[in-house]
Amino acid sequence: YKVEQDIFLSDTLPVINYNNGSCSHSNSVYNPQNYTDIRNEVEKEFMDRLLEEKDKFAEEKNEQIRLLQSELEIVRNEKEQLINLLEKLTDK
Repeated sequence: YKVEQDIFLSDTLPVINYNNGSCSHSNSVYNPQNYTDIRNEVEKEFMDRLLEEKDKFAEEKNEQIRLLQSELEIVRNEKEQLINLLEKLTDK
């Protein structure tokens, strides 16, 4: 086939475009760097989404803590009122 042996050991393959017509479009040629770049972009997008979800989860957790603290304060106030009422009733 009259192909140099070095081509099989190369990290990149040459681009040979046989479709030069007016309707032609080029296809990607295997390039390990392209796949590394794509993988890095996908990993970055995944990490960004993961961090967004973490932030949402943390905010929901903080909101639940605020609600529970509010409810706890209400229960403490009611407890104080009941204790005061019992003291008044037992003093009579």
